[in-house]
Amino acid sequence: MRSFLAFSEAAAARQGLTPTQHQALLGIKGFVPAGPATVGDVARFLLIRHHSAVELINRLAKLRLISLVADPEDARRVHIKLTTKR
Repeated sequence: MRSFLAFSEAAAARQGLTPTQHQALLGIKGFVPAGPATVGDVARFLLIRHHSAVELINRLAKLRLISLVADPEDARRVHIKLTTKR
């Protein structure tokens, strides 16, 4: 676990990201169940509160690392998609 954390911190720093931002992007990329990740999914796999995940997702969107798409079936839900490499 410590090896992964060290890897994550180093990889994040090389890209100008915080370790949490890097882990969120890894989680979003690796999210496999039916459909794209949601804010709730990010909160669950990072073990953070929903409002903290919202803030994190907003920062990633501002950096244009992800895009947010409203769920066509439930307007309260937002799908998170990685953008192309910058």
